[in-house]
Amino acid sequence: MADAEFIDQYIEDMMYMQWLRPENVPWDVHAAKLIAPHVRVPDSKTEIGCGNGFTSFSLLGGRFKKEFDWYYSVATKGFWENKDIYDVEASLDFRKFVHTSPAFAYDLAVDHKENLVNQALAVGSAREIRVHDANVPLDLSTADMVFSNMLYWLDDPVEVFGWISRNMKPGARLVTVFPNSNYKGYSRSFKQENLLWTMLNRGRADENFWSLDPDAFEALLARDTDLKVVEHALYLSRQTLSVVDIGLRPFSPHLIKMANVLGAEKRFEIKTEWCEDLMSMIRELALQELEDGPKDGGFNFYVLQKA
Repeated sequence: MADAEFIDQYIEDMMYMQWLRPENVPWDVHAAKLIAPHVRVPDSKTEIGCGNGFTSFSLLGGRFKKEFDWYYSVATKGFWENKDIYDVEASLDFRKFVHTSPAFAYDLAVDHKENLVNQALAVGSAREIRVHDANVPLDLSTADMVFSNMLYWLDDPVEVFGWISRNMKPGARLVTVFPNSNYKGYSRSFKQENLLWTMLNRGRADENFWSLDPDAFEALLARDTDLKVVEHALYLSRQTLSVVDIGLRPFSPHLIKMANVLGAEKRFEIKTEWCEDLMSMIRELALQELEDGPKDGGFNFYVLQKA
């Protein structure tokens, strides 16, 4: 699939998946442009931190029907206590919402939340999915490629990249993403300069995640691992992260609740109007992200290979 066709399709798919948080679409699209070519391959693959499997399903080439989205199986009650609203028991048979199954799958995927693992099992983006805390080393000896978009949530980057390197076989690749120092710099709410911005931040500034700039990260690799850089890119521009920093986040629990009390037909009618009316604006934001993100983005994308 040509880049332009891939991008147009992914924008549309993510708009219907993220319709109540459409500010996330440019992030999803640029991440997919970087990641998808590396996971849509027949190699033996392991995913660390699969979540509910929706992102994995899409990155692997699957497509959900437009009726489906992120906001069916959620628990909005804990939103303002900074709980993970997606960490709930599955309330739907996700399989009936599959438009196109992915041509590829992970051999193994893990996540530390049992509810999310159960949802991922229902989505079917991996042949085996199990509960595992990635702060604890995992056997990666059979994988040709390992993917993770959540390593920066783990306790210690030196330890994490150290055990991954030790447990991979020679020649295997690690595809991963994580923030650099621009991420919080572009996201005003992280400064928590007054009560308003602290409220808009919704506790994200208090979460324990690490960020590394390329020079520091590559020094870590050289010192503590056998991993070599094959590919590196920046993404998530100042504009993208400024929009994501607020967006519809404060209103989302109430929008989700309203959407989910509607009958299926009326919900989809309103969703379609919402998506089609906003599509051109979100598409323009996504295209600007694809142009500006590589210049000085707040996230790193890396492909690493074990020597």
